[in-house]
Formats: sequence, structure tokens, C-alpha cells
Amino acid sequence: MTKKTKSRKKGFTIKVKQLTSKIQDYRKNKAVELVESGRRLFNLNEKKTALKDLKKALYITPQLSESTKKEQIAYSIALVYRSMKDDKLEIKYYQIAIKNDSSFYKGLFELGKKYLDMGKRKKFTPVLKGRWNKKLTSSERLYKEALYHFKRSIKAESSNPEPYYYAGYTLELLNNPKNAIDMFDKVFNLEKTYHNIEESSLFKRVRNEPKEVKDICSECKEKIRKGDDYCVGCGHIIK
Repeated sequence: MTKKTKSRKKGFTIKVKQLTSKIQDYRKNKAVELVESGRRLFNLNEKKTALKDLKKALYITPQLSESTKKEQIAYSIALVYRSMKDDKLEIKYYQIAIKNDSSFYKGLFELGKKYLDMGKRKKFTPVLKGRWNKKLTSSERLYKEALYHFKRSIKAESSNPEPYYYAGYTLELLNNPKNAIDMFDKVFNLEKTYHNIEESSLFKRVRNEPKEVKDICSECKEKIRKGDDYCVGCGHIIK
């Protein structure tokens, strides 16, 4: 290969890279524009048009774009379908979000809550398929699918009490009180005043369970129980 040919080839390669970069930049900018438009349309209750823009954004956004991540766009689409009460498509787009980022907390957690909700409603149609292609045709199977996603949510955000609470509540529904209590204990370790959103009777009993006395407050002589960070009598912080 002559020097002239090598020079031409190098020049062509540079032009291709420049063109590719321009295309990527265009796609990023267009995706941002479509996402903003889609979210605004959704807020204005123009759901069908919002879906069109968001789906276009999902299709054209580059895989490694930081400004418009595919999992975030897919999650936004799922929320639109949730507002339209379309369980199947809501689940589909949560799954797409998770496929793009296996540790995407919001997708994992909301998918778990969707399976939990369908199990409580005994909604088995349309027939959904869970892991290993198993048909989710009973509340028990839906609860198990929900629990799987709550546990993945815990791995994604281990300092968040929310997935522990829902994992515990789901275990309660699956008649597994021992493991449910373990999850509820972890909730209280992270946030002592966590709200009992689902009105779980077991969670309430764990919260009201008498605790072992470990000390006496040096300020007001109130009993200090295991797990307390401060005295309930005077507010004195326990070191």
C-alpha cells in the first residue's frame, strides 16, 4: 500500500468517526427533546401523544447516553401505562428498564409492587410469565415474583427501608412470618418511625413488641431499651 493510499484511508477513517460523532450528538439532543416533550404531554394528560414521543426517545437514544438513559425513559413509559391501567405494558417497560440496568432501583421496586398489587387483586389476566417462563396464575406465584424483585431492590439500595418493608409484607402474605419479622427488624434498624403503608398486622406487632431493657438513663432514670438511640423520657442521646 502506497503512502498516498494510506493517507486517503486514514482521512476516510477520520471522516467516518466525525460523522458518527455528529449522528450520536444529534440522537442525544433529539432524545432529550423528545423526553421533555413526552413528560410534559403526560403531565397535561395527553397520554397517547406522550407515549409516541417517549417511545421515539427510547428508540433513538444512544445506549451509553448519560443525559437520557434508556432505563429512565422506559420507566417513564411504564408510568404512563400505569396511569392507563394497562398492567401488561406497564410490566413490559419495567422489564425493559431493568434489562438496560439490572440494578435500576425504581424499575425493580415498582415491578415488585405491581406483582404484589395484582396478587392482592387476584388479577390473573392477561396471563403473565415470570422467571423460568412460569405462568403467574395465582396470588402465591405473583407474591413470589414480587418478593424476588424486592430482594433485588434491596441489593440495589441496601440502606433504603422501603424494599425491606415490602419484602417483609410479601413474606407475611406468603405465610412466612419468621423471615417477614427479620425483614421488619431491618426496617426498624434503618428507620424507627417507618410508616406502616400496607397496614401489616405483623409489622404493627413487631413495632409494639416489648424490648429488652439494656440500661437506665443517667439524666431522668427512664428505662433504655435495646435498639434505642435516645431516651424516650427526656430525649437524652445515648452514646
